[in-house]
Amino acid sequence: MQPPSLSKRRLLPRVQLLPLLLLALALGLALFMVWNGWHPEVQELSRSRDLRVPLIGSLPEAKLRTVVGQLDPQRLWGTFLRPLLIVRPPGSPGNLQVRK
Repeated sequence: MQPPSLSKRRLLPRVQLLPLLLLALALGLALFMVWNGWHPEVQELSRSRDLRVPLIGSLPEAKLRTVVGQLDPQRLWGTFLRPLLIVRPPGSPGNLQVRK
């Protein structure tokens, strides 16, 4: 029997290391999945963070009527809507002011 060549000696530790690395990867993945199963509040925190942003469609009808009742249509028209209807050529001072 001949001793293994030099290239086979270098390859042998890598081949033995591959199953060990795959086992470590599988173990890490299993621990991650178990951790997520045991600690669902981590996901709940991200969901509650998203719910802090007010949703437009989430108001009950009574609350929506109250909010709409507090709007002043004349102020809304004069302050926000009417200035948008003025024709402003691109690059003019009025156009730049509206873009701000």
